[in-house]
Amino acid sequence: MILSSTDFKPVPFYFINTREGLSRSDIFSAMKNLQDDGFGGCMVFNKPPTGFSAEDYLGDEWFEMVGHFAETGRKLDLRVWINDGFDFPPGSAAGRIEKINPSLRQQRLHQRSDGTVEVIDVKWGFPAFEEPESSRLFIELVYEEYHKRLGGFFGNGITGFFSDADCRRNNSFTIKDLPNGRYYPWSKNFAAEFESEYGYDIKPNLSVIFNEDGSKASRDYWRLVGNLYGRWFQNNHEWCKTHGVLYSFHTSDTGPFTRENCLRSSIFSEGAFLHQAKFCDLPGTDHELLALDGGTHFDKRYYVPSAFWAGSDERVRSPNFNITKWDLRAKYTSSAAYLYGRDRALCEAFAATNWGATHQDLRRIATWQIMQGINFFIPHAVHHRVHGKTKYFAPPEFSSGSLRHGLRQFNDWLSQMCCTTSQGTLTEPVAVFDPTEAVWAGHSDGAGLFELCDRLNRMPVNYLIVDKAALLQNPDRFKFILLPGIQLEEKLQKIMTKNGCTILDANETGRLPLPDITFNGGNVHYSHRKLDDGTEMLVVANVWSDTALEGDLHWNERTVSMRLEPGEIAVLGGPHESFSPLKKSAGTIELPDEMPVRWESDNMLLLPRDNSFKWTNVTELPAPGLLVPDTGLEFTLDDHPVGEGTPTLFFDQPYREILLSSGGETGEHTLELMSADPSLEDPLYLTGDFDVHVDVEGGFSTKKFSYYNMDLYSPASYDVTLSPRSKTLRLGSWAEQGAPFYSGAATYLMDYEHKGGLVSLVLPEVHHVCSLRCDGVEIGQRIWAPYEFEWELAAGRHQLEITVHNSMANAMEGYRAPSGIGAKCSANLNEH
Repeated sequence: MILSSTDFKPVPFYFINTREGLSRSDIFSAMKNLQDDGFGGCMVFNKPPTGFSAEDYLGDEWFEMVGHFAETGRKLDLRVWINDGFDFPPGSAAGRIEKINPSLRQQRLHQRSDGTVEVIDVKWGFPAFEEPESSRLFIELVYEEYHKRLGGFFGNGITGFFSDADCRRNNSFTIKDLPNGRYYPWSKNFAAEFESEYGYDIKPNLSVIFNEDGSKASRDYWRLVGNLYGRWFQNNHEWCKTHGVLYSFHTSDTGPFTRENCLRSSIFSEGAFLHQAKFCDLPGTDHELLALDGGTHFDKRYYVPSAFWAGSDERVRSPNFNITKWDLRAKYTSSAAYLYGRDRALCEAFAATNWGATHQDLRRIATWQIMQGINFFIPHAVHHRVHGKTKYFAPPEFSSGSLRHGLRQFNDWLSQMCCTTSQGTLTEPVAVFDPTEAVWAGHSDGAGLFELCDRLNRMPVNYLIVDKAALLQNPDRFKFILLPGIQLEEKLQKIMTKNGCTILDANETGRLPLPDITFNGGNVHYSHRKLDDGTEMLVVANVWSDTALEGDLHWNERTVSMRLEPGEIAVLGGPHESFSPLKKSAGTIELPDEMPVRWESDNMLLLPRDNSFKWTNVTELPAPGLLVPDTGLEFTLDDHPVGEGTPTLFFDQPYREILLSSGGETGEHTLELMSADPSLEDPLYLTGDFDVHVDVEGGFSTKKFSYYNMDLYSPASYDVTLSPRSKTLRLGSWAEQGAPFYSGAATYLMDYEHKGGLVSLVLPEVHHVCSLRCDGVEIGQRIWAPYEFEWELAAGRHQLEITVHNSMANAMEGYRAPSGIGAKCSANLNEH
């Protein structure tokens, strides 16, 4: 069956972060905008503190709103999913379970100084997932209420439920209260369940668990931890299946680290991932952070981006952006989908890439996930209203700011790639044995798995991670099993060998029968698939390089010369064949180093988070505006009170714009905040027709603002001057040319004399979305490299307009994020 890209459109988290504007018409309009932007629906997600309160969640108004989403989803043929928690993680039903039965609190084991072990209660956050009563109450309070109110939309208007179960038991907050940061789950029913499952009493062996010596009791303990945890998801899945809706979730899913390498290793709090992932229709994972490996926030590799006001972007990007060796979360997820016969593998993606995220950044991340087997994306996030604290909850935000430019193009690419890489079946996948049990037993530190998979990622081989249960379920499914530094138990080894499977050690990958596929241009990621008509398809991606790769790719007696930009995916064979061949220029005319510019809007100067701000005008300027949140803040300029100004909006937030009548006069000016300190999430700006020049000393001096995964500092001192706004721009970032805080668009203008015929404009470096008009006619838009436009042009003189939209980092985070046409290498016009 040939799949359609329509089936693979991304479905974003849709944050309900307001109680206003939720009428039927409001929601229809919002979802129509999502559809126009290339989304396939949305996932309704309450977002406190400005969304529904715990008291109003699951009340009449809540269900009326969800009903509007369901109606619209049915009308527009969009998929509406529902996040099943009040916020995240799910489980408490907004405090209702605790109110009904406060005894359902989680418990954990604690070792006293004398070595004895006691059971202690955990501060209530979520109920004890191990206890059947917790699950029963959750389903009754949440799912049954949805069914009672909106059951008529199940399967036709409401597609399914999603549990955003990340770090539900052991998170970055709870770990601080734990001895050595280690969590040992327990529950009131644990001992009885253990004896029923394994035939002996665990209580006399509790101290052994803390030794983590791989004893039988310790291994059995961790197996049962996972089994009991998994029942929560199993019960949800069975309920959803019975009631005609789909179910998906993701947990922490770090991969099988030891706790020496990762304190929050999920196998030591949630159990074996492959066991949990079977309990849903779409196995899921998540990817946060501006790095290919989004799992670094679980351990010591965690990198927190930072910048200082008016500073550079040198600390914004992780120096380990391209290292994927320790990230197997997507591979585990896609392996589960394959093993359990699911056609989708889900990723909640792009959160905490921050306001500086570009389509190019997101493509790099998405390509890594796609090549690991993900084919359904939940982008994080779209806000119903962009305002308040939720602006800074793990941005970016897709409905506003610079990412809205080119969003349809990005989503169309995402759905097309997910569709293409799902065609047919994997060709002769190799099994890699999951070492989770060996890590529990102390026979492995897990490193062998990560090292082996890192090697396989760069080989023309398909592989999946499997466990004992999967092999026994279908012992003739795989022809080869690779063991990552562990041993296969003798009984299982005999079964697999009897079924024609060759068992190899990790250092024996050379014995695999690899297909005839080579690329001489650098490391690429491969996926080889057999299509339904018997033909083959090869997918190749530039995952790990920050620069383009060029070379010859040889496959199936065919050799093509290709260029792969960072994050680019090439397809050979099949109905979706597409790749960028190497091109030779027929002639080059250099663009001018400096061009006239037309700015889309006034310049902005994000004020530092201080009560007093000084600047100097080098000459007389038009009076600037002061853009402030409409919260009653009072100011003086040069010791004189300023007016109240006029109401306006910044995103969806009420602001006031105040004209500083004397603020354009030559000389020094001082703006003083006379009332309380400004809210840290509500920025203040000077706006107007000026250029901004800032000299700073002692960049990372004082931390002024932190949100989710970003630290913003003030320098020790700074000197700000304003001058008339530039009418031209040189090639190179406009953040270095008087617009360090400007997030918006600028249009470069140039005249071009052409002799007639085909012409292509190539811009090797652009920050970040670029569109071209020629003589007032739209030629196209590009959202990542290669920024190349090709069109027919009559002989004569023509005017080109190159419009560039930069990221929101400049205006929202206050550093000099690269903007405009770059200067890394000159752009050119090629005449053919």
